[in-house]
Amino acid sequence: MQLAYGTSRRALVPVSPGIPRLRAGALDTPQRDDGNSTIQFGGNRLAPDDSREWQLQLLDRFAIQRGAYLFTIGTDNSLTGTRTLIAESQGGLFVFPSIAALEARQPNRFTRTIAFGGAAPVTRQHVLEVALFSQVEWQASDRLTITGGVRWDGTAFRSAPAQRGGGRGLRRAHRAGAE
Repeated sequence: MQLAYGTSRRALVPVSPGIPRLRAGALDTPQRDDGNSTIQFGGNRLAPDDSREWQLQLLDRFAIQRGAYLFTIGTDNSLTGTRTLIAESQGGLFVFPSIAALEARQPNRFTRTIAFGGAAPVTRQHVLEVALFSQVEWQASDRLTITGGVRWDGTAFRSAPAQRGGGRGLRRAHRAGAE
């Protein structure tokens, strides 16, 4: 029987925190299908990002030799937990209608993603994976071994996703008179 535990973490911190991205329309760039052309530069859309994972694995197998046959049965099970923060576009985005507007420093809009109530957009998930297997090896001759087997795998998501608009850090837009 083998029991293993492992963890990992990835943390992306913006090199230039707080510096917004820029997007400007351009006449000298190839046009897209919708007739618009844009140039984008600066900022970091994908940071901060903080991902953590842990995994507990239980592996067991039993083998028995009977003449030229080796029979093996076993199980391979793991429970994995993740926690992920991906805060996209929190640095903001300035949009300029043209290169001339960019040169004149006159954007026509600024957008920024903000977490409501100070809560970070974090997801948590737990996944259970279970596997059962059996196989047989037949030593047909000194130079030939034939192996056959079957395996069953099952996956269960142990954490339900947050309801749309009901997760931490998200608020629903309500109309007057609506419940």
